[in-house]
Parts: sequence; C-alpha cells; structure tokens
Amino acid sequence: MALDEVFIKLKAGRKIPHTLRFLQFSNPTVLVGHHQSVEEEIRLDYCQTKGIEINRRLTGGGALYWEGRN
Repeated sequence: MALDEVFIKLKAGRKIPHTLRFLQFSNPTVLVGHHQSVEEEIRLDYCQTKGIEINRRLTGGGALYWEGRN
C-alpha cells in the first residue's frame, strides 16, 4: 500500500504517466477502505487466529479479502 501512495504523489506531480497496477499478496490479506472502521468491519479475532493480515487502502469503498497464492 505504501507503493500506491508513492504512485499517487508522483502522478499528482506529473512525474509519471497513467499507471495500471495489479495487486497480488503472498499471504491472505484484508484491505480496509480509507473511511472504514477496522473494528466495525473486520473480525479481528478471526483474522489473528487464521493469520490474515490487515491493511488500509488510500481509496474508499468496502473491505476486500485477498487470498495468497499457493
């Protein structure tokens, strides 16, 4: 997600062209939208038990679940 922030800043400064990025995660991950409350949207105890990582997107929208590749 840190890379997304870098791309946004570079694009805003007109230092890079339009960019299409494909996401892939090694581990199961939940991405929470910018304006969402993690405590209200995610079952934290379940994620901790199952080893599911939690991260926040810079964009809005609902939570997304990504499974890792095996």
